Amino acid sequence: SEMCIRDRDELYARLVKAGYHYETDRPERSEGYVRKPEYDVSVWDNADGHRMSVVRGTKPTHGEDWAQNARIFATGKPQELVGDELRHVLDQTSPGTIVDVASHSLGTSLTLEAYSANPGMQNRVHETYLYNPAYTVGGRGSTNEYEKDKRVRYFINSGDIVSLGSLGSSGPVNMVLRHPN
Repeated sequence: SEMCIRDRDELYARLVKAGYHYETDRPERSEGYVRKPEYDVSVWDNADGHRMSVVRGTKPTHGEDWAQNARIFATGKPQELVGDELRHVLDQTSPGTIVDVASHSLGTSLTLEAYSANPGMQNRVHETYLYNPAYTVGGRGSTNEYEKDKRVRYFINSGDIVSLGSLGSSGPVNMVLRHPN
């Protein structure tokens, strides 16, 4: 049965949250999806032929995450760190499987940098979900470059200062604005 858009948005948000757990603490199953532990990014498959790859945001204890956040603040973009792993996931995906990518905060910039650095990669992804996308003051960076792409769905939390950088632009064409409550 076809799931409504709002239900899929919320389901994917829960899978993104599960992707924050340390590898050994991630659940084996969540929301009807089964985790594929052989990948460095969090990858989930369901019985309906959908695969979700999750690129997490900042973990407070990871110095490298903070270094990438500083780089985004200074230059608008992180280093390209997840392209090899996303390509590996896509290359190992069975034909006919629908692949979506969901990411949160820092992970949104990492995902979009992977697309920019790897021509054709995004064409292998059905839809990209950006939860609390990382924007910079002045609107430069990865997040702005994909605002007009209908295959990229932005979830902007009006209570998140990092996402509110979008107010300086014309705004994404595929966006959900949510309030903290």
